[in-house]
Amino acid sequence: MLDQVRARARDAGVDPDVAVAFFRDQISASKEVQRGLLAHWAAHPAEAPTTRPDLGAIRERLDELTAGLLHELAAALELRARCAARPARVAPAVRARARGLDALHRRAVDAATRSVTA
Repeated sequence: MLDQVRARARDAGVDPDVAVAFFRDQISASKEVQRGLLAHWAAHPAEAPTTRPDLGAIRERLDELTAGLLHELAAALELRARCAARPARVAPAVRARARGLDALHRRAVDAATRSVTA
């Protein structure tokens, strides 16, 4: 997957190494959410899903999201460059948008945006 991101990054106007770092953050965030949900379901089995998702449909959707994320990454990098004199403003703006999420998903947002808010 990261090889595909690297190949598509230039078309989106993003340095391939930056894109790969960003998508590694996305993978880390996803794993954090998965671990949190699995722990929750282990503690509350009645709340666990009873059917498995269709991975084919999920992979298709992930391919669509990859293109969108690369586009948004390019925009975020442009914003970060414009705010270079005020880098401390980017991370709080991301966190403010995540306030309505539960603690697990707020941690995931932090992990998912680490490479663009640093």
